[in-house]
Amino acid sequence: MIKFLPPRRSPGAAACSRVSIRQPHQAAASCHAKSTAARASSLHVDYKTSRIKQYHREGRALRTETTISNPRDFACGKPLCNLPRLRQLGFQANRRLLEVQRLSHDCRLGEEALQQVNRPCEVNGQRAAALRFTDPRVLVLWTSLVLFRLLPCGFAHRDLREHIAALTGQRSESITPGRMTYDLRRLRLHGFIQRIPGTHRYQ
Repeated sequence: MIKFLPPRRSPGAAACSRVSIRQPHQAAASCHAKSTAARASSLHVDYKTSRIKQYHREGRALRTETTISNPRDFACGKPLCNLPRLRQLGFQANRRLLEVQRLSHDCRLGEEALQQVNRPCEVNGQRAAALRFTDPRVLVLWTSLVLFRLLPCGFAHRDLREHIAALTGQRSESITPGRMTYDLRRLRLHGFIQRIPGTHRYQ
């Protein structure tokens, strides 16, 4: 469940309104903001027993920190040899939060990105068709990507195909591998996903 708790207008009080959404994997997550008279505003994002906390350090710099209390929240064991992987997961979580905040607070950047997505692109000699927002197929792709945002290990070709089939009322077997490769190529070259090195998974 995702809970958004904006601060109340009265000084020294916490926030009270909530919006809840059940995630497909049934894991509980929450997001809430706090603001009091004695302390600056802070943002808390909880996922199972782990948390991202964001606040202004001594009123000078924005600090974003991720605390992983239980490695098994991310399908990872507790041995010390897993510390590099947990560190990578923490950095990825921080960067994703900062990227969303950067786009949501810069309308000029958002408009520029919108125009680029609606035009064909070329990256290192590889070309990809436009992702036009009026195309029903593209809308299905956006909806499917949102479902994968909280998966620490990314998603595979067949995962995307199953969601697209469900959203379009088709059988997954009727969607050809060539069509899925075409969609993944468009998403990758436009910068919406990237392949995890050494695997056939994307994030």
